[in-house]
Amino acid sequence: MQNTIDKIVYAASLIGIPLVVIGGTIAKIGFTKSGIAAKSIASYIQSGFGNVAKKSFFAYLQSLGAKAIFYKILIASGIIIISVILVCGAIVAYSYWK
Repeated sequence: MQNTIDKIVYAASLIGIPLVVIGGTIAKIGFTKSGIAAKSIASYIQSGFGNVAKKSFFAYLQSLGAKAIFYKILIASGIIIISVILVCGAIVAYSYWK
C-alpha cells in the first residue's frame, strides 16, 4: 500500500511542483494580463531591447502573460496537488478501516 502512495506522490510531484515553480516565477517576473508590469524584471529587460521582435522568446512570454496562462498553470497545478493529497488520504483511510 505504501508503495502505491509513494508512486502517486512522486508522479504528482513530477507534474505539480515544476508547474508551480515555472508559473509562479514567470508571473512574478512581470508578464501580466495587462502587459509588462512597471519596475519589474521584464520591464528592465524590455528597456534594454527597445522594440521586441515578433516570435522572440520575450514576445512569447508576453503573449502568455496577456492570456493569463501562468495563473491558469498555477490553478491547474494546485488542483493536481490537492487531488493527490485527497487520493492518498482516501487510500490510507480505506486501508486503515478495511
